[in-house]
Amino acid sequence: MGMTDKQFNSYVRFILSALKDMLQETDPERKAAKAQELLDQINNGDISFEDAAAQYSQDSGSAAQGGDVNWDKLGTGFVTEYQEALDGLEKDQIVAAPVKSEYGYHIIKCTDVFTVPEGGITSLGIMLEDLESALG
Repeated sequence: MGMTDKQFNSYVRFILSALKDMLQETDPERKAAKAQELLDQINNGDISFEDAAAQYSQDSGSAAQGGDVNWDKLGTGFVTEYQEALDGLEKDQIVAAPVKSEYGYHIIKCTDVFTVPEGGITSLGIMLEDLESALG
């Protein structure tokens, strides 16, 4: 079965804000406030998203790459709260507020979006051409 024009793939960066100094924090409101402080610093330009991920993210697989987790692969592998927040983002957009999940707080940035062309994907060549043009 082919993909439809409703489906898309997002290129994602994120920070898992189970921040190093949050690990001992037991107050849920304080944890949320610390995650919001980091998001505010990113939005104010005090720190880049990539530097914030490298310094503060507890996700060992993506922190060293500035939070880069690559293409979303059509919504596989992320917890529901994360996926719903990601689905609401456009290219180069960051979530308005940290997203809480069972793993901590996530600050999510969608760095690119690939939309399946009208008529769907009929060959791998079509997908590769569209991805190459999207990546410039």
